[in-house]
Amino acid sequence: MLIPRRTQLANANGVRTFHVWSTLAPGGAMLATGDMKVWVAKLLRRLAGAYAVEVLGFSIAADQFHLVLEWQPEAADAWSEEEFRRRWLTAHPPYKGKAQPAQREPGAGEQGPGLGAEMGAGAGMGADATFLPGASRARLASLSAFLQQFKQMVAYKIKRETKQKGSVWRNRFKLYPLAGRSEIAGLQSFVDLQPVAHGDGGQPEESPVSSVHAAVYAYWDDTRWVRQMMGVPDQFFSPWDRLPADIAAGFRATPLTQEDEDGRPPGGPDFPGGGLGGGPGDGPGNAFKQLGLPMISLGNYLHLLDALASFAKSWPHLPARAPGRAKAPETPALAEAVGDTLGMLGLDAGAFAAQWKRMARVRL
Repeated sequence: MLIPRRTQLANANGVRTFHVWSTLAPGGAMLATGDMKVWVAKLLRRLAGAYAVEVLGFSIAADQFHLVLEWQPEAADAWSEEEFRRRWLTAHPPYKGKAQPAQREPGAGEQGPGLGAEMGAGAGMGADATFLPGASRARLASLSAFLQQFKQMVAYKIKRETKQKGSVWRNRFKLYPLAGRSEIAGLQSFVDLQPVAHGDGGQPEESPVSSVHAAVYAYWDDTRWVRQMMGVPDQFFSPWDRLPADIAAGFRATPLTQEDEDGRPPGGPDFPGGGLGGGPGDGPGNAFKQLGLPMISLGNYLHLLDALASFAKSWPHLPARAPGRAKAPETPALAEAVGDTLGMLGLDAGAFAAQWKRMARVRL
């Protein structure tokens, strides 16, 4: 029996960080090409800039996506009218086709991407559509509306590219609350290692459709001026280029450094991270954060991913067509293998490993 989303969110007991995933219909590896994955990642970034949602982590595979989302519904109430309108038009830009579509409730039907010149024109809410501030603000504060629009736009793009008819998605999106720092770190690491597990690069930050790639690129881009001052030859990449395998060598050359449960070394607020500016503040030196609190420095996070890469490549999964009461596959003793590393990062090994074991039972 399907549980209403409102009930699922109420049962989360105030937890606002979630693992969200969805799978394409059987036989539909329609996100296999690099261009399509990049298109989906750009769409995700654009919608996250419109809704009261922060994308903490993501990965896009050929037939599925995984997101780690922090839902911030109260933030919508604090938006100024100008900020609210900017966000609304970001989510629903003016229609750029030959004819203006009929006015309709945003998100109804399979709207076109409407992403302008960068991503191609398509159907969307026009600038002259009925503007209902109360209802529209509530919609931008809705986690379900965010995911509904995201999946609808991806479905529209796939159908336009492949001429496919019928349902694109296997079913509605799945939702799982992540209550603590160790749970978030466990799931985040699993998500960021999906490109490695699927053979998309030897290092987790190489693939341009993962959150660890975005974090490493943001750090590289923000510290460009330092390299220029030092006369270091620079390399130039766009946010959607594959990163060279040695791009994060400086992080990996820095030894794993102990952190407390707030992502800082015990006894002091400053942490050098992976080198230039990779400290525990709100900048790109953090692999991810929850509610503005630092979680793990980027250098330490890359060390953790490297330690888990072999597990990601061989981690068992419950087949999608397994019977309802199928026995979950046996999983390796992950907590014992990386327990010392997790202890250095102030993470609970049991809660961390529980997220990997949960993913072994998920029908992907």
